[in-house]
Amino acid sequence: MIIFLMVTLAVIVITALLAPVIAPIDLGASDLTQRLKMPKFKDPTSPYLFGTDNLGRDVAIRLLYATRSTIMISFTGMIIATVTGTALGILSGLGGKWIDAVLSFFTDVRLSIPTTFIGIIFACILGAKPVTTILVMAITGWSSYCRLVRSQIFQLKNAKFIEASRSMGASGVKIVFEHILVNIASPLIVQTTMELGGIYFARKHLVFFGTWNRASPAHLLA
Repeated sequence: MIIFLMVTLAVIVITALLAPVIAPIDLGASDLTQRLKMPKFKDPTSPYLFGTDNLGRDVAIRLLYATRSTIMISFTGMIIATVTGTALGILSGLGGKWIDAVLSFFTDVRLSIPTTFIGIIFACILGAKPVTTILVMAITGWSSYCRLVRSQIFQLKNAKFIEASRSMGASGVKIVFEHILVNIASPLIVQTTMELGGIYFARKHLVFFGTWNRASPAHLLA
């Protein structure tokens, strides 16, 4: 089942990234003569897999391009959040008492503020743009990784094999890359997989709030 899901995800990602090659169209173009055509599963003679919208645009092709942008934005935000949170978690776990106290305080502050609230603020200020979504994901996503890595390091840093490596003269950087990151890779992968679905939904929320803000009376008066 896991292999099947991985293959399915790979097919979706590859197909979405190759959207300009598979269907090279102008997304802004419309054809009112083809508006509201039935999907192929309802009308076998229809050339449109999911039909057309009220402007005559192919829904299936637009969905393919939307999947492409969603994957690119979500993966970018996830990578930034993962790298930032992992680095801060390592620094918190190995940096000493005061560094740990400061980073733990900022992590608790971040976790006390809902992600949706931060997203609304950024969407209303910057609008529903890909950069906005990536920025919000980077700002809000690092805290869970930081706390996870910090807790894993506290369990590992006094382990026998790390003490043995330290006694043989291994530097802190070598211990981090050869022992700590290798041993916390599994929980990090699980955490990343669980966060990715939330990033997809968060992007939809940001698009909605940004669009709503631009269509609001205050914006129109401005």
